[in-house]
Amino acid sequence: MRQIANEISTAYGELRFQKELITADKIVQKLQGENQGNTLKDIIKYHFDQPNKLLALGTIKNHYTTERFLMEFLAGKKLKNIRLAKIDFKFVTDLGIYLRTKNP
Repeated sequence: MRQIANEISTAYGELRFQKELITADKIVQKLQGENQGNTLKDIIKYHFDQPNKLLALGTIKNHYTTERFLMEFLAGKKLKNIRLAKIDFKFVTDLGIYLRTKNP
């Protein structure tokens, strides 16, 4: 029990040192070693942070719809997020099936 408390304290200290927002999810990610590499949500956020002056309004709407479908798909797999390194052929195939069979 003491070891777990020390690991939590260390993860908290690392997040604090990096001046990151400290959440329970981030501490769990640190403990599980899942904090390495970009995630699907990171790439979506990066995309939306870019200036949208080059995209038509309809295209921007389609990007938000795609994000919603991706988050619904992840939720169906009981995931909040996924590291890009974990996206494999099966994930992409399952996503394709989900999108084709999704009711409007």
